[in-house]
Amino acid sequence: MERSKFLPEFKGFISGVVGAWCGVFVGQPFDIIKVRLQNSGGSAILALKNLLSHEGFLTLWKGSLPPLIGVGLSNAVSFGTNENTKRIVSSYNKPGEILSLSQHALCGTSAGFFRAFFSCPAELVRIRMQVQGKIDPRGDPLYKNSIECFISIIKTYGIKGIYRGFSATMIRELMGNTLFFGGYQFCGRKIFGGEKLNADELGKLKIMACGAFAGYCYWAPYCIDVIKSKMQSDSFANPRYKSLLDCLKITYKTDGFSGFFKGWTPTMLRAAPACASLFLGFEATMSIFGRNYR
Repeated sequence: MERSKFLPEFKGFISGVVGAWCGVFVGQPFDIIKVRLQNSGGSAILALKNLLSHEGFLTLWKGSLPPLIGVGLSNAVSFGTNENTKRIVSSYNKPGEILSLSQHALCGTSAGFFRAFFSCPAELVRIRMQVQGKIDPRGDPLYKNSIECFISIIKTYGIKGIYRGFSATMIRELMGNTLFFGGYQFCGRKIFGGEKLNADELGKLKIMACGAFAGYCYWAPYCIDVIKSKMQSDSFANPRYKSLLDCLKITYKTDGFSGFFKGWTPTMLRAAPACASLFLGFEATMSIFGRNYR
């Protein structure tokens, strides 16, 4: 009996985990600087100096367990969903017909929707571990590690607590993943001239370049990530922000338009190497499994 095209294939999920781990290792030092700046301001260079002088070199990977697990799971979901959606969508094209850029972008949208449910709790724990002791906890406890943080929030505040900032996360993921996966293919076709090829067919260096380009595309809606980080690092006991809209208003009132771009520099510095590594790891793993669609 022929296998239904709607039954998921797991090679995209597995490859997404491998790619995620490559991206986390390369990108985590940039990420902790970004989160510190989003919550306290200052310059990236000064934040890096303070981290190294007061907390040591290994602190650049502080809070890495949640992204290794959470980002691994989130990327498994996003890349797995993207690959399976591409396979389903391509089945409606003519035999041998390559997916259009708009189809790739639409598949990315579906990936972003499902990814938000996994990335929100993982990022909440990571962010709270990265900023604790650095901003006023306003009555919240300090956690020994990421696992204690997760369990404590679940016990005290339930699912609602661990999904704080979900609306902002969903907006970021829908917009970001549409641009991320669409941008990856756009770079291969329009910049490297592979009009009749997908990015994975262009060779390792071009895959990395396309991945770097995709990373910049993902962060186009950067301002919503600032709001998400502020909401997720906010005190549970005595919150500063009542809602996403309230956080927007307070951020603008306090810091003006520039307040929505705190931490932008390390994010942009991180985007290229982290996403180049991510896509290289993903495509290398996918090449072992192989694709039966374009």
